[in-house]
Amino acid sequence: MQKLYWKVMEEDPLCLKMMMTSTMRNVNFFANDLTRLSGSLRVLILHIFLSMREAEFPI
Repeated sequence: MQKLYWKVMEEDPLCLKMMMTSTMRNVNFFANDLTRLSGSLRVLILHIFLSMREAEFPI
């Protein structure tokens, strides 16, 4: 998956940005679906995902 991102980034940075935005939307829907989780745990999941994303793709 990561190789795919790097390949897309080399060929089309705008496309990569759109892919990342849609990924974020999916994660938000995913977190909202987990209504049994407490709010703080949901925030933690999103925070972990964001830190991983920033480490791989500094925007």
